[in-house]
Amino acid sequence: MEYTITGLIRPGTMVELTGEQINQEITNENGLILVDVFATWCGPCRVIIPQLIDVAKQLDNKIRVVKLDSDQNQEWASQYEVQGLPTLLLIKDGNVIDRLEGAYMSNEIIDFVQQKHR
Repeated sequence: MEYTITGLIRPGTMVELTGEQINQEITNENGLILVDVFATWCGPCRVIIPQLIDVAKQLDNKIRVVKLDSDQNQEWASQYEVQGLPTLLLIKDGNVIDRLEGAYMSNEIIDFVQQKHR
């Protein structure tokens, strides 16, 4: 398995993608993707950014961490039933296996990912 199908994601980093790009990743790749659904006007969404960067660094090539602007990708956010912001969607092998709503610390996010990836 290649790390990314779009070529836009690098291990240990977090990148913003469009809904279409995320769909390409989850359709064509196996493995874990953590999608941070956010909005630029959302305070907690800004607070969680450093935490997600830390998660990406700590989990490195074990997971792809991406961001999706819900205002720019409303159809995608609606399709995945995003109600509150920020919402973290954990996607494995193309399916959402769990979600977190709200701002969390990096250690809590890592625990969440590791519990679901057993």
